[in-house]
Amino acid sequence: MSIRKKKTLKNIQDLIGGEGVKVEESSKTKEIKEKEYFFELLEDLEKLLINSNSLIPYGVDLSLYEDLHFKVIEHLTCKYLGEPQGILVFWWLNSKIENPKLLRTVKSESGKEYKINTPTQLWNFLKKYNKINA
Repeated sequence: MSIRKKKTLKNIQDLIGGEGVKVEESSKTKEIKEKEYFFELLEDLEKLLINSNSLIPYGVDLSLYEDLHFKVIEHLTCKYLGEPQGILVFWWLNSKIENPKLLRTVKSESGKEYKINTPTQLWNFLKKYNKINA
């Protein structure tokens, strides 16, 4: 949390109940923020991948330059979500960009298939991932 946000939060706490009052976000609010952050991450990654591929027809191939950046982003995503989940996110994004109309499904270790065609379906699957594959 930034210093500015901490100061603002401290000021709000002082206004509400004085010093010593602790204001915390509800778990529901935290989950909503996490979901919004995830959707924003997906949207930004999709734009990056689309922009990267859009120059190739014009003879501009930036892959030597961009590959390391994408590798770092993928590693950070895997660190944030977990390795199998991060790999799934990049598979989903690449699959979506290559063929937007393709119906994407993922099979759990137990053999059950899950549809993952929208960011919300991907989010819900990732939230259940550890329980599904336990």
